Amino acid sequence: MKLYSFFNSSASFRVRIALALKGIDYEFVGVDIRSGEQSGANFLGSVSPSPLVPVLEDGDLKLSQSMAILDYLDRVVPSPKLIPDEPRARARELEFAHIIACDTHPLNNLRILKYLKDELALDAAAVNAWYQEWIDHGVGAAESILRQENK
Repeated sequence: MKLYSFFNSSASFRVRIALALKGIDYEFVGVDIRSGEQSGANFLGSVSPSPLVPVLEDGDLKLSQSMAILDYLDRVVPSPKLIPDEPRARARELEFAHIIACDTHPLNNLRILKYLKDELALDAAAVNAWYQEWIDHGVGAAESILRQENK
């Protein structure tokens, strides 16, 4: 397997953690998203249809989106399980994971923050306030689920 990744991308962290937990050897291919490497011809189109990391390559399969990659890894290397099979536990874990992966992370990643600053001309204080608003919503929802589960 080969993983196209950026060292401090949280989506990439999810996949690297899963690969480590499952003991899967892989080749790390660094993609410098700060310089825009993911939008260049060597990545966009040839590695992934979107300018995002991570991308997992396994033979002729190239798969993006961290949650899809985690599910794939669970299917090809079943132990240890990342996502339980029991329907209620699976649903609850996916709910929690999607709050982070879908509701919080995309709103706070580099491309969005760069857009707020460069395209909308928001100053640092406004960008930070926007960022804090959405972090609070996502973390608040995640904490609420944890409180419900620990009753």
